[in-house]
Amino acid sequence: MKIAIITSRYPSEGNPYNHMFVHVRSKEYINQGEQVEVFVPSNEISDYIFEGVRVRGMPSKEITKFLKEYDVLYLHLLHLYPLMKTDGWPIYKAIMQDKYPFAMYVHGSEATYFRDRYFGDRFQLQDLLSLLRKDFYHMPRLKKFLKEIAGKGGLIITPSDWMKDQIKIAFNIDNVYTIPNGIDVGLFSFKLIKSERRIIAVRPLGDKVYDIECTIEVLSFLPEQYTLDIYGKGQYKDDYEKLIFSKGLSERIKIIDNFIDRNKMKKLFHKYDVFISTTKLDTQGITMLEAMSSGLLVAAINNSSKEEFISDMETGILANRPKELAEKILKVTSSKELFERITKAGRGSMEEIDLKLTCKKELRILKEIASR
Repeated sequence: MKIAIITSRYPSEGNPYNHMFVHVRSKEYINQGEQVEVFVPSNEISDYIFEGVRVRGMPSKEITKFLKEYDVLYLHLLHLYPLMKTDGWPIYKAIMQDKYPFAMYVHGSEATYFRDRYFGDRFQLQDLLSLLRKDFYHMPRLKKFLKEIAGKGGLIITPSDWMKDQIKIAFNIDNVYTIPNGIDVGLFSFKLIKSERRIIAVRPLGDKVYDIECTIEVLSFLPEQYTLDIYGKGQYKDDYEKLIFSKGLSERIKIIDNFIDRNKMKKLFHKYDVFISTTKLDTQGITMLEAMSSGLLVAAINNSSKEEFISDMETGILANRPKELAEKILKVTSSKELFERITKAGRGSMEEIDLKLTCKKELRILKEIASR
């Protein structure tokens, strides 16, 4: 089967972070015997190989000329940028007009309104205009596309049942399936931790949805032996450092102003004991689950999709408030037997959504679509 993956961004040697969750799929499809090429709407023409995957960049209208050469198209985060060569709308129009077999993986942010994801962020005027563009240009066109193709051969996949329900409500469509983003349990191998008091958070610091204030508050309820390292970059870094200082936690909480390469994340995880997630909205939480696969105790504020991936006090910890989360962290990390039982069960649950298994499910669906 010949698959064209179309995505608004993709990793390169100069920027290995761009939509890595799309790239790991591409590699695994190739490992499972399929032909894969990636197209990225771009102002410039480019053609390069990244870790064995061919990636072709060109304006959206040029991409439409190649669509008929593939058995199935697989869209990931194909954004709509009005009056730009990177606007994905010509591709959406071509799919509607020529009825190309396709599937669309909705990761979350691309199919939610700005008003539903605004948590008090500080914006420059240009940023605000971009987000308003999303609500009044991107979302209406995406809705038109999804309504047009509903029941006509196209298929929507989401990473969680929670996200599936959001899509059904927002777009009034039913042909939506859930397949989580796969976790590479081979790369993120299990290691039993010994200290149990070192906490890590890996989050961008430029979006209030990640609620770093809550992360900091959790540590304030824990004994002084517990430490927290926050890895990430973003506009609110200075604000968070001031908050840490004001709470007298500067000796226990450090912000590491850095993004970590995915292949280095495994070794980094094995230096810690607890991974904390206080996001206000999460369609899955890939980094959180990679930490769980690596043997960390995952502790999260319960909302959105988290109950689908964490069973409280069985495979991880869930709580509704910072103090409650801190109390549960203290309870589990104070018992070697309980800590080992939960982290081993967490690893076992990740093996059920191993990347190889989830890609097999996706390929099965893509083959069904291609054969219609």
